[in-house]
Amino acid sequence: MKLSYELNGTGWADVKIELNDKSFDMRPSYLGEPLYDLVEAVFALSSYFNPSHRNVKTLKFSWDEEPSLCLWKLKKINDDTVYIEIKYDVDGIGDDTETVIQGECSIREFSEQLIRSMDAMIKEHGILGYLETWAGRDFPFTSYLIMKEYLLEETVERRELSKGKKPKMAYSSLKEEFDFVFRHLKAR
Repeated sequence: MKLSYELNGTGWADVKIELNDKSFDMRPSYLGEPLYDLVEAVFALSSYFNPSHRNVKTLKFSWDEEPSLCLWKLKKINDDTVYIEIKYDVDGIGDDTETVIQGECSIREFSEQLIRSMDAMIKEHGILGYLETWAGRDFPFTSYLIMKEYLLEETVERRELSKGKKPKMAYSSLKEEFDFVFRHLKAR
């Protein structure tokens, strides 16, 4: 399984997926949030990143290519495997769809491919540059940090601050988080 995701001008991305000896290129627009769709899918289907989402079995979302649509379906097979199906709707109406990708891969492999693309985007554009180039939502930095930390260290450190205050609040060190990213990203 291979996945690449790159920004290609204001409000456009180039996405390529390869699965089971088939590949498909997509060009989603700012009319949706395709990067968030992928990140949220990984979190929802994976017990690695967010154990409370274990009940999610199937996710569906679509990417607008103006006028065509890419219709995604991700189905959790077990804790380690996801079935991916992408249908291409040439006119965006729904009556002329073709299945272009289908097959299974490990959730970890899918996550690693997504993180690799996110690493490249943040290195090239930075956080603010991503926002301006995409012309939509911010770069999903928190989710990126959680996925990257887990994939590299197989843990996501959680801390709790009580100090007699209620409710209890979580906290982390901004310096540690950015040090972690720079250590593993080798940013320009």
